[in-house]
Amino acid sequence: VHMAHPNKASRYFKLLGITLDENLTFDQNTSLLLSKLSRATFHINRLKYLVPQKVLLSLYYAFAHSHLTYCSTIASCTSKSNIEKIFKAQKKALRAACMKPYHEHTAPLFEQHSILTYHNIVKQAQLQFMHAIYHGYALSVFEGLWPKNADRELQHALRNADEFVIPKVNL
Repeated sequence: VHMAHPNKASRYFKLLGITLDENLTFDQNTSLLLSKLSRATFHINRLKYLVPQKVLLSLYYAFAHSHLTYCSTIASCTSKSNIEKIFKAQKKALRAACMKPYHEHTAPLFEQHSILTYHNIVKQAQLQFMHAIYHGYALSVFEGLWPKNADRELQHALRNADEFVIPKVNL
């Protein structure tokens, strides 16, 4: 992977469905995900008046939601603007699946159908990852990566001894 490579296809590579580039910006991965979501929205729109809404929601889950949940912990390392683009594409797909017009608010749709927004999908994946680390069933490579306050050799007891140490970063 080399960003100055004359062949644009050689500037990134795909590993287990996630497209990585030299700087780990995930821009290429985001554009591929947006393309998949756009394709899903197109197909849902084509079937909008031919099948019941229940089928459209099933298509949303099959063609859009499955891509949003796949490796969302890693894919969420992209920029905030890319995450917002993904969220907008998710809203378009949901509007199509619910047979609502373009300008319809989506917050009630997410709530009505119990669908997590992309922000909440990412948050849930991150919490599940930290839960696995906290309870010791994550891969052994993550052991000790985030020490707990109890692991620090302090002279006094802490009320938050079971919490993880958050390192201070000077920017």
